[in-house]
Amino acid sequence: MSFGNNLKQFRIESGMKQSQLAKKLNLKNYVISDWENGRSEPCIDDLKKLCVIFEVTLDELLDFDTDFKRIEIAKTINK
Repeated sequence: MSFGNNLKQFRIESGMKQSQLAKKLNLKNYVISDWENGRSEPCIDDLKKLCVIFEVTLDELLDFDTDFKRIEIAKTINK
């Protein structure tokens, strides 16, 4: 699952509209839509705020599978 899909899922599960999330982050409404649709990505500060808002880790928000990533990174390094 992509960041945008995760964001949308967390937002919907929390009962929040895009406009409400944008207001919490002091952003324009279209920014949330752009993130959810993969047209842009948030900066690290906004990622931190999203983690606090949805009470999730950055790994959960980004759907970062650490075991898989370690294997892929090790393969790249060992080439």
